[in-house]
Amino acid sequence: MAIVALVLIIVVAAGFIVWRVMQRGRGASDDGSRAKLRGEILELYCDAPYPPNGADYALVLRVALMSLPPRSSSIKGYRLETICAGVPYQSSVLHDASYWILNRETARLDSEGRSSVGTDQSALEDFQKRAGTDPLPHNRELTGWLAFLFSGMFARRIDFQPPESFDVHRTRLVIIDSSGAEHRFSVHPGFENTGSLGQSPS
Repeated sequence: MAIVALVLIIVVAAGFIVWRVMQRGRGASDDGSRAKLRGEILELYCDAPYPPNGADYALVLRVALMSLPPRSSSIKGYRLETICAGVPYQSSVLHDASYWILNRETARLDSEGRSSVGTDQSALEDFQKRAGTDPLPHNRELTGWLAFLFSGMFARRIDFQPPESFDVHRTRLVIIDSSGAEHRFSVHPGFENTGSLGQSPS
């Protein structure tokens, strides 16, 4: 009889422990005290020309980000994690994205209806400047550009890899909010770059 009672106590205790773990997990996912951000990388250029400050590469990306209720939070930091030739790298070194321009080929019709191809150039609006240090607005998408510099990746120049060696689909943008929590964003599944980057003349 004592053994049966002991088994019942163990079963009840185990059930209680499982219930508590499930409640904690549910509470963590519904925790209103944590900021909730939704976003993705819309475009990603691994071949940005003339990387500044002696960097090996500049990876430039267009990002969309939205803050969801109930809690507001500002952005404390940015990090880009990527894979190049099978090796993981990361950088928190940002550069003003307006250092580059986006070149897009466009087709135009002249007054006689003949088609000609031209190039439109547009400045890159730096996301970090747009977001600033104030809390992000709720339910309003912010878009802009971030540029990360990667330096000291290879010991010898002969080891340098072409920009195509970066695995864009395994690249993650990490945004750290004001509480120190990290939010990770990947490229849009069907993403496609809309042009090519050039150095800004200004």
